[in-house]
Amino acid sequence: MTKWLKRLVSAIAAFGFAFPAIAENANQCANASMTTVRFSKVETNFREKFCDKPTSKSCDARYKNISDLVARLSKDSRINNIATGAYILATVSLETGSQNFSPATTEAIGAAQKKRSYYPNFIGRGWVQLTHEDKYRLAGRKLNIDLVNHPELALKTDNSYEILVRAMTEGWLETYRSSAKGAGGGTPILLADFINHQKVDYGSARAIINANCMAAKPCDDTRYNEKGFIPAPAKLDNGEHGARNARIFEQLLCRAREQ
Repeated sequence: MTKWLKRLVSAIAAFGFAFPAIAENANQCANASMTTVRFSKVETNFREKFCDKPTSKSCDARYKNISDLVARLSKDSRINNIATGAYILATVSLETGSQNFSPATTEAIGAAQKKRSYYPNFIGRGWVQLTHEDKYRLAGRKLNIDLVNHPELALKTDNSYEILVRAMTEGWLETYRSSAKGAGGGTPILLADFINHQKVDYGSARAIINANCMAAKPCDDTRYNEKGFIPAPAKLDNGEHGARNARIFEQLLCRAREQ
């Protein structure tokens, strides 16, 4: 960024305006190691941000589940930095928030779900809500467990964690589109495509979980990178919501670092 542009951004920010993408990329803490995080240091802030009633039993369960997850992430060499951990946590909050971030979360079943091809055996399960037979088959093969005949194994905490991390970092769930309106291709969408030491793009990262355009919005976006097309964050299901949660988790994790 040139000196004059930095001055312009600073001047505008001083009047209460912000540039979210620049703010994400400028946060040095985002590149810090997850091994420095001690989540217990920000329990109060977590309860205030993610619980309607911070002193309730429901909030106790929610905090226990998320702190257990953070403990795993902080010891996992595959999680390169705080931004990566923050987006994984944001995904868990979107997928399992209605059940207190539990690794044993199962998809809520209503009339719509009962009409879908994956019901009843391959409904969403676990921290990442693994769904569809082909995804269960792939995850089972990767983890060397029989998830096709025993899909309930996805609810065990160790399995739920491995599916969450590997699905997002290895691209088990979604592929880049062949064109703005095209179908998925053979190139997996990886978390590192959006979050690495050069950039943090929390909004677009939602494509890892669901790369389809929202039904009510036209899909006329340009190529995301050399790998292919994905919708803009505003057109991804929970794209902008996921980005907001990721920024909150990033802030919590940064405050919890050992200085």
